[in-house]
Amino acid sequence: MKIYQLVADQVTMSDDRSSIGLARGARSLRLGPLPPAIVDGLDGLVSEPCSDTALSRRVIGAGQPSDLAVLAALLTGLWRAGWLRLTVQGSNGPLIVADPLLPRAGGLSSGVGRPRLSAQKNLRLARDIVLTTEGQTLVVESGSSLMRVGLHDPAAAALVASLVQPVDGGDLLATLSTTDQGDDLAAVVETLLDVGLVVAGSDSADDSRYWSS
Repeated sequence: MKIYQLVADQVTMSDDRSSIGLARGARSLRLGPLPPAIVDGLDGLVSEPCSDTALSRRVIGAGQPSDLAVLAALLTGLWRAGWLRLTVQGSNGPLIVADPLLPRAGGLSSGVGRPRLSAQKNLRLARDIVLTTEGQTLVVESGSSLMRVGLHDPAAAALVASLVQPVDGGDLLATLSTTDQGDDLAAVVETLLDVGLVVAGSDSADDSRYWSS
Protein backbone atom coordinates (compact mmCIF):
# COMPACT_ATOMS: atom_id res chain seq x y z
CA MET A 1 0.00 0.00 0.00
CA LYS A 2 1.25 3.49 -0.87
CA ILE A 3 0.66 6.39 1.54
CA TYR A 4 1.15 9.98 0.39
CA GLN A 5 1.61 13.28 2.21
CA LEU A 6 2.19 16.71 0.74
CA VAL A 7 5.46 18.31 1.81
CA ALA A 8 5.01 22.07 1.80
CA ASP A 9 5.77 24.95 4.15
CA GLN A 10 2.66 26.82 3.07
CA VAL A 11 -0.58 25.91 1.31
CA THR A 12 -2.96 28.54 -0.03
CA MET A 13 -6.32 28.17 -1.70
CA SER A 14 -8.16 30.50 -4.05
CA ASP A 15 -11.39 32.10 -2.81
CA ASP A 16 -13.48 29.93 -5.12
CA ARG A 17 -11.52 26.79 -4.10
CA SER A 18 -10.64 26.08 -7.73
CA SER A 19 -6.87 26.14 -7.28
CA ILE A 20 -4.28 25.44 -4.64
CA GLY A 21 -0.80 26.90 -4.13
CA LEU A 22 2.20 25.16 -2.59
CA ALA A 23 5.42 26.69 -1.28
CA ARG A 24 8.56 25.13 0.17
CA GLY A 25 11.69 27.17 0.63
CA ALA A 26 12.30 29.15 -2.55
CA ARG A 27 10.09 26.82 -4.62
CA SER A 28 6.41 27.49 -5.29
CA LEU A 29 3.75 25.87 -7.41
CA ARG A 30 0.19 26.84 -8.32
CA LEU A 31 -2.21 24.03 -9.27
CA GLY A 32 -5.47 24.76 -11.00
CA PRO A 33 -8.10 25.07 -12.12
CA LEU A 34 -9.02 21.77 -10.51
CA PRO A 35 -12.27 20.00 -9.62
CA PRO A 36 -13.34 20.93 -6.06
CA ALA A 37 -13.03 17.32 -4.90
CA ILE A 38 -9.37 17.26 -5.99
CA VAL A 39 -8.61 20.52 -4.16
CA ASP A 40 -10.24 19.19 -1.00
CA GLY A 41 -8.30 15.94 -1.28
CA LEU A 42 -4.97 17.72 -1.69
CA ASP A 43 -5.79 20.06 1.19
CA GLY A 44 -6.34 17.00 3.39
CA LEU A 45 -2.96 15.57 2.40
CA VAL A 46 -1.24 18.49 4.10
CA SER A 47 -2.61 17.71 7.54
CA GLU A 48 -2.35 13.91 7.47
CA PRO A 49 -0.97 11.09 5.31
CA CYS A 50 -3.47 9.20 3.21
CA SER A 51 -3.25 5.99 1.20
CA ASP A 52 -3.88 6.15 -2.52
CA THR A 53 -6.96 3.95 -2.02
CA ALA A 54 -8.44 6.11 0.75
CA LEU A 55 -7.70 9.29 -1.19
CA SER A 56 -9.47 7.89 -4.25
CA ARG A 57 -12.50 7.06 -2.11
CA ARG A 58 -12.47 10.56 -0.60
CA VAL A 59 -12.35 12.20 -4.01
CA ILE A 60 -14.98 10.00 -5.63
CA GLY A 61 -17.25 10.52 -2.62
CA ALA A 62 -17.16 14.30 -3.16
CA GLY A 63 -16.81 14.43 -6.92
CA GLN A 64 -17.25 12.54 -10.17
CA PRO A 65 -15.74 9.28 -11.48
CA SER A 66 -13.77 11.32 -14.02
CA ASP A 67 -11.95 13.03 -11.12
CA LEU A 68 -10.01 9.82 -10.45
CA ALA A 69 -8.02 10.18 -13.68
CA VAL A 70 -7.18 13.78 -12.71
CA LEU A 71 -6.14 12.61 -9.23
CA ALA A 72 -3.88 9.84 -10.58
CA ALA A 73 -2.11 12.20 -13.00
CA LEU A 74 -1.73 14.87 -10.32
CA LEU A 75 -0.27 12.47 -7.74
CA THR A 76 2.21 11.19 -10.33
CA GLY A 77 3.23 14.73 -11.24
CA LEU A 78 3.58 15.89 -7.63
CA TRP A 79 5.57 12.78 -6.70
CA ARG A 80 7.99 13.12 -9.62
CA ALA A 81 8.45 16.82 -8.90
CA GLY A 82 9.31 16.28 -5.22
CA TRP A 83 6.17 17.61 -3.53
CA LEU A 84 5.04 14.35 -1.92
CA ARG A 85 6.41 12.09 0.80
CA LEU A 86 5.68 8.46 -0.05
CA THR A 87 5.52 5.56 2.37
CA VAL A 88 5.22 1.99 1.14
CA GLN A 89 3.38 0.20 3.92
CA GLY A 90 3.78 -3.52 4.55
CA SER A 91 1.84 -5.89 6.75
CA ASN A 92 4.02 -5.07 9.78
CA GLY A 93 4.53 -1.33 9.28
CA PRO A 94 6.40 0.89 6.85
CA LEU A 95 8.82 -0.79 4.46
CA ILE A 96 10.32 2.43 3.10
CA VAL A 97 9.74 6.17 3.42
CA ALA A 98 10.81 8.33 0.48
CA ASP A 99 11.36 11.98 1.46
CA PRO A 100 11.86 14.71 -1.15
CA LEU A 101 14.99 16.77 -0.61
CA LEU A 102 13.75 19.78 -2.60
CA PRO A 103 10.92 20.23 -5.11
CA ARG A 104 11.97 20.40 -8.74
CA ALA A 105 11.90 23.90 -10.23
CA GLY A 106 9.13 24.62 -12.73
CA GLY A 107 5.71 23.09 -13.18
CA LEU A 108 4.51 19.53 -13.23
CA SER A 109 5.08 17.13 -16.06
CA SER A 110 3.26 13.86 -16.51
CA GLY A 111 6.45 12.46 -17.99
CA VAL A 112 6.71 9.39 -20.17
CA GLY A 113 5.30 6.22 -18.73
CA ARG A 114 7.93 3.57 -18.10
CA PRO A 115 7.41 -0.13 -18.88
CA ARG A 116 5.81 -2.35 -16.28
CA LEU A 117 8.19 -3.78 -13.71
CA SER A 118 7.79 -7.25 -15.24
CA ALA A 119 9.18 -5.92 -18.54
CA GLN A 120 12.25 -4.22 -17.04
CA LYS A 121 15.63 -5.77 -17.79
CA ASN A 122 18.81 -5.67 -15.72
CA LEU A 123 17.44 -3.97 -12.62
CA ARG A 124 20.24 -2.97 -10.25
CA LEU A 125 21.30 -0.26 -7.81
CA ALA A 126 22.42 3.01 -9.37
CA ARG A 127 26.17 3.54 -9.33
CA ASP A 128 26.12 6.82 -7.40
CA ILE A 129 24.00 5.82 -4.41
CA VAL A 130 25.21 6.42 -0.87
CA LEU A 131 24.14 4.28 2.09
CA THR A 132 24.07 5.83 5.55
CA THR A 133 22.38 5.03 8.84
CA GLU A 134 20.14 7.17 11.01
CA GLY A 135 19.55 5.32 14.26
CA GLN A 136 18.26 1.90 13.24
CA THR A 137 17.26 3.05 9.76
CA LEU A 138 19.34 2.48 6.63
CA VAL A 139 19.06 5.48 4.29
CA VAL A 140 19.63 5.33 0.53
CA GLU A 141 20.31 8.54 -1.39
CA SER A 142 22.10 9.88 -4.43
CA GLY A 143 23.33 13.21 -5.70
CA SER A 144 21.25 12.71 -8.84
CA SER A 145 17.95 11.92 -7.08
CA LEU A 146 15.34 14.25 -5.61
CA MET A 147 14.61 11.70 -2.89
CA ARG A 148 16.26 10.07 0.08
CA VAL A 149 14.74 6.74 1.03
CA GLY A 150 14.74 5.23 4.50
CA LEU A 151 14.55 1.44 4.71
CA HIS A 152 12.42 0.66 7.76
CA ASP A 153 12.06 -3.09 7.43
CA PRO A 154 14.65 -5.89 7.17
CA ALA A 155 12.84 -7.28 4.12
CA ALA A 156 13.24 -3.97 2.30
CA ALA A 157 16.92 -3.75 3.28
CA ALA A 158 17.54 -7.31 2.07
CA LEU A 159 15.78 -6.54 -1.21
CA VAL A 160 17.95 -3.47 -1.81
CA ALA A 161 21.09 -5.44 -0.97
CA SER A 162 20.11 -8.11 -3.50
CA LEU A 163 20.00 -5.52 -6.28
CA VAL A 164 23.78 -5.25 -6.25
CA GLN A 165 23.45 -8.03 -8.84
CA PRO A 166 21.33 -7.28 -11.94
CA VAL A 167 18.03 -9.12 -12.25
CA ASP A 168 15.21 -9.00 -14.76
CA GLY A 169 11.91 -7.64 -13.47
CA GLY A 170 9.96 -10.80 -14.27
CA ASP A 171 12.39 -12.98 -12.34
CA LEU A 172 12.38 -10.57 -9.42
CA LEU A 173 8.57 -10.52 -9.28
CA ALA A 174 8.49 -14.32 -9.37
CA THR A 175 10.84 -14.43 -6.37
CA LEU A 176 8.88 -11.77 -4.46
CA SER A 177 5.60 -13.60 -5.09
CA THR A 178 6.81 -16.40 -2.81
CA THR A 179 7.08 -13.99 0.16
CA ASP A 180 4.39 -12.71 2.52
CA GLN A 181 4.82 -9.11 1.33
CA GLY A 182 5.39 -9.71 -2.38
CA ASP A 183 3.13 -6.94 -3.72
CA ASP A 184 4.43 -4.38 -1.24
CA LEU A 185 8.06 -5.27 -1.94
CA ALA A 186 7.36 -4.91 -5.67
CA ALA A 187 6.08 -1.40 -4.87
CA VAL A 188 9.40 -0.74 -3.10
CA VAL A 189 11.32 -1.60 -6.29
CA GLU A 190 8.97 0.54 -8.39
CA THR A 191 9.50 3.47 -6.02
CA LEU A 192 13.29 3.17 -6.11
CA LEU A 193 13.14 2.91 -9.90
CA ASP A 194 10.95 6.03 -10.07
CA VAL A 195 13.48 8.11 -8.13
CA GLY A 196 16.59 6.78 -9.88
CA LEU A 197 18.07 4.82 -6.97
CA VAL A 198 17.47 1.64 -8.96
CA VAL A 199 18.11 1.66 -12.70
CA ALA A 200 17.37 -0.68 -15.59
CA GLY A 201 18.65 -1.34 -19.07
CA SER A 202 22.10 -1.72 -20.56
CA ASP A 203 25.58 -1.64 -19.01
CA SER A 204 24.67 -4.06 -16.23
CA ALA A 205 28.00 -5.86 -16.63
CA ASP A 206 29.88 -2.62 -15.98
CA ASP A 207 27.73 -1.98 -12.91
CA SER A 208 28.45 -5.48 -11.59
CA ARG A 209 32.19 -4.84 -11.83
CA TYR A 210 31.67 -1.48 -10.09
CA TRP A 211 29.83 -3.03 -7.12
CA SER A 212 32.26 -5.93 -6.77
CA SER A 213 35.38 -3.72 -6.85
